[in-house]
Amino acid sequence: MKNLPLVIFSTVLACAQIASAQDKDLPRPGEVFRIDGRTAFVIEPSAAVHRDGPQPWIWYAPTLKGLPSQAETWMFDRFLAAGIAIAGIDVGESYGSPDGTKHYQALYERLTTTRGYAPRPVLLARSRGGLMLYNWAVEHPSKVGGVAGIYPVCDLASYPGLAKAAPAYGMSAEELLASLSTHNPVDRLASLAEARVPILHIHGDRDGTVPLDANSGALGARYAALGGPAKISVIEGRGHDMWSGWFQSEELTDFAVRHALAGAQGASESPEGLSTPPATDKPVKVYILSGQSNMVGIGQVSGGSTRWGKQIIDPVVSVYAGPYSAEADYDSMTPTTTKKLPVYGGVEPTRFPGGGTQVVRGFIELADDGAYEFNPGYSNSTYNVMEVAGVEVYRKEPGEEATRTAFQFKEGERHPFKITFFTKAADGLGWIYRTDLPGTLSTVVKTDGKFPHLLDAEGRWAVRDDVWYKGLVTATANKWLTIGCGANANSIGPELQFGHVLGEHHDEPVIVIKTSQGNRSLGWDFLPPDSARFTYEGRTYAGSGDKIPSWTPDDPGKEVDWYAGLQYDQCFEAVHEVLNNFAEHFPQYGEQGYEIAGFVWWQGHKDGNAAHASRYEFNLVKLIQSLRAEFDAANAPFVIGTIGFGGWEMAGPHLTVANAQLAVSGETGKYPEFAGNVLTAEIRDFWKDASISPRNQGFHYNGNAETYLMVGEVLGRGMLKLLESQ
Repeated sequence: MKNLPLVIFSTVLACAQIASAQDKDLPRPGEVFRIDGRTAFVIEPSAAVHRDGPQPWIWYAPTLKGLPSQAETWMFDRFLAAGIAIAGIDVGESYGSPDGTKHYQALYERLTTTRGYAPRPVLLARSRGGLMLYNWAVEHPSKVGGVAGIYPVCDLASYPGLAKAAPAYGMSAEELLASLSTHNPVDRLASLAEARVPILHIHGDRDGTVPLDANSGALGARYAALGGPAKISVIEGRGHDMWSGWFQSEELTDFAVRHALAGAQGASESPEGLSTPPATDKPVKVYILSGQSNMVGIGQVSGGSTRWGKQIIDPVVSVYAGPYSAEADYDSMTPTTTKKLPVYGGVEPTRFPGGGTQVVRGFIELADDGAYEFNPGYSNSTYNVMEVAGVEVYRKEPGEEATRTAFQFKEGERHPFKITFFTKAADGLGWIYRTDLPGTLSTVVKTDGKFPHLLDAEGRWAVRDDVWYKGLVTATANKWLTIGCGANANSIGPELQFGHVLGEHHDEPVIVIKTSQGNRSLGWDFLPPDSARFTYEGRTYAGSGDKIPSWTPDDPGKEVDWYAGLQYDQCFEAVHEVLNNFAEHFPQYGEQGYEIAGFVWWQGHKDGNAAHASRYEFNLVKLIQSLRAEFDAANAPFVIGTIGFGGWEMAGPHLTVANAQLAVSGETGKYPEFAGNVLTAEIRDFWKDASISPRNQGFHYNGNAETYLMVGEVLGRGMLKLLESQ
């Protein structure tokens, strides 16, 4: 049931690693962003040299302060001119340690899954970048298009020496020496040789910092003995220096370009349908997602539709004798009648005269720069063709789906338009959509080229026929997974990318049940069953079933029309109803049955008061235990997303909530029962400012669809990590 060029990922996840925001100077204009709290960058080719298909790229290391440098602009310019991007991530002085390679994998996953980057980059290792890139490469040989090295370090003992490298590995020098065979690049080449990964190094024979013989020389000899293709070009008289020839090597640049382009071949950008149908002889995998409004899903699909009206100027309808004919040239024909249309658009446009073929002509002017699509007509009147400035922007033949082409408008520009109706049904109704509003799904996918698997071969939103979505309480779509499973038809939540990740993983069909409600706290609304009251700063707070939220001896409080835990009951009773009547709700899977495959929880904003935040960790542990007991799924994987409002500038009670969410992750060891079956995904890396988002609404992540996709991605990868550990 695989329909994406999916690779085996580890995870983009980690407990909090709080790093301060970092500016980075790049040798050419690019984008600097954060992954796992680390600074990463991409430098992309211009649109003039953009290639169809996956984006070829070169992975540069080390990305320490000041690197890559201005000295490397000559070769970077040649990469960009060939349509090849350059990327990297700063993992500090990791010396190739597992902690560093974890962040390398996060970068790879981000670029290949969300930005359409090719599955096999060329690794460009400069100096100690060799330790970093080679130790990632040997663990992922099928993901490497080639390795190009500029005096790269290949032997830990040679540089920086075991005593200096050992702390990065969490070992003593003696322990690192004993385990060199599992950490030293020059001793780990077999997987690359078996995969026939090509290698080219340029290295000086007078290098006293990274000696040739112990590094490139030893690697070349061992790789050849293993049958791998390698060439070591020795530069006589040169050491470990900034000689321009290192960074203006035609041989190395040509090698990198050739293999980076080859690494982009053979990967499909959009699903053509499932290569194998879902298994029918195994239980369906059911995932239960829950939380508050951001789990409901506020990621905006498009700029939203606007009824046209004042944008249409001087419209006139002309009627031509006879039914519509594709061969007729209506512009050269004499109409039987014409009629000015003083009211065009809105809800009650001026009626058309009817009879014959009706053609509307006029002008259109939009207030804001941008790319726009059009939906002329309503119901039967949508069967028409629309042109703007002679360019066809919409066509819908009777019995066919509509096709649309965005048209670029400039503020204040007026363009002629024409709408030719194919049937007797014709009117002035119509809608306008902006397709390039920053941060909408349309812009992220169709304009920025990210998450290409979300489009099908015809450029429409892809529909998975192996993942069924069912929303309960809110976000109540009930359909094959696609857009519109968020708060409304023009929104998404994390379920979209989560469903793609899990759909790719399982041979069995997948059902995503999302049961969620906005503006709800864990400390009151979602309070798990049998939760006791607690006291914070002299005030007692409700336990399960209490109708008074809080009280003191001097302030008894008042009952409200609600009780602590009511939202928990409503959400999960709804899930029970569905599962207890599984064949009725999912007749296509009635004979297969189901199993609870995992839980996902993303919530926390409403607990941003000091009292509820102080209790959040306790309540979250109880929630995990309660849901597993509730659904008889004792060790089902449980993935939690942190809150991420404001990104790494989060403070106050919300930071307390985020730290509580991180604390329950099985990786911390704080809760032994959660080891290997509970994982918290860090979300703060995915915060997007309102200036690059559809709206200014921080508590809903500004409606930024890319944020919601990335959250779904890391929740899905977290689930895979737990599944694989079992």
